[in-house]
Amino acid sequence: MAEKTEDAASQNILCPLCLDVFDNASMLICGHTFCKQCLERYDAAHRDLDHMVCPLCMKVTKLDKSRVTGLPTNFTVKGLVDEYHNFHGGINAVLEGQPKCTACDLQGDAVSFCYECGNYMCAKCDHGHSQMTSLFQEHQVVSMKDVVEGTASIGQVTDKCSVHKPGKKELFCEDCKVYICLMCTVLNHRDHKIKHQADLEKEIREKVDDIIKRSNDKKSEFEKHIQDIESKRKEIDTAIQKLEGNIKEAFAEKLDKLKENERMLITETQLLRENCGKELDALKSGHRQKIKAISSSVSLVAKGRLRHLEKDSLTAHSLISNDLEGLLEEAIVEDSVTDLMTRTSTTLFIPAGDTLLDLGRVCQVLVWQ
Repeated sequence: MAEKTEDAASQNILCPLCLDVFDNASMLICGHTFCKQCLERYDAAHRDLDHMVCPLCMKVTKLDKSRVTGLPTNFTVKGLVDEYHNFHGGINAVLEGQPKCTACDLQGDAVSFCYECGNYMCAKCDHGHSQMTSLFQEHQVVSMKDVVEGTASIGQVTDKCSVHKPGKKELFCEDCKVYICLMCTVLNHRDHKIKHQADLEKEIREKVDDIIKRSNDKKSEFEKHIQDIESKRKEIDTAIQKLEGNIKEAFAEKLDKLKENERMLITETQLLRENCGKELDALKSGHRQKIKAISSSVSLVAKGRLRHLEKDSLTAHSLISNDLEGLLEEAIVEDSVTDLMTRTSTTLFIPAGDTLLDLGRVCQVLVWQ
């Protein structure tokens, strides 16, 4: 925890976000500087952006893949912070143990802290400080015992007005955003909106408390909504599984009909093949009978020419010869085969239109409330 003192504020080494002394001061492109940890917390709420908007001037700083880690260090501020810590005995001096005296070179255990001097003081320095009234009469000193016990805080000491020495900066000018004394309100902040420091701090605390409460409520609301989302996810998965089941059922039903249609079409083609085979066999059978008749007639005619033919034999020979002449002159009719071929080749399979294979559609049905 960094010290929150007016001395640090006067040196401009307080982070505008956490109001503590800068820790790993990182600088945006606009020049404004913040603690690295503060920027990381600020960036955590804007991880969807590739840039950071300055909380003070709203200028945009582009961020690389390393996000806040890639921002440059403000070495000037870092040097001031290091000097401040060295002068005040280091960070967490009060919490880490008994702080050492920074008012002398002996570095004995501190028993008090002087706000105006900005020094921890050992018993000897504290005694000398209290005795030198001409120099330190108006200085405010806090006992380290009270600080450790929590009854007093170094950061709670009221600063003196640098213009009007006796005056304390117990007032806050909302128009100028500065702490002032009563004399300042009369001379330099007339007609400005003024609040007492205690009232302002109470107002800020109440505002912070309200923000924390609302933040916790909002986080709880988001957590509840996340649970609702997961619950709805299960319902959605169930509904989608039902859709998939309906689609598969429709496909199976359509597939059965397509298979039945395939069996019917194959049966038709088999019947066509059978009929064509019968017609071709009939043509072949007719031709073979003609071949047999020609062979028989030729055999008889050939035998008849080897001897003298009698009347009846001559008559029979003449008849057979005439029949043979008729068979030889008979043209082979190819029209039947051609016609059969034509009928077969012109018998085509015409696929059904695409709509006949449509399983259906997945669509949203409007439900009237």
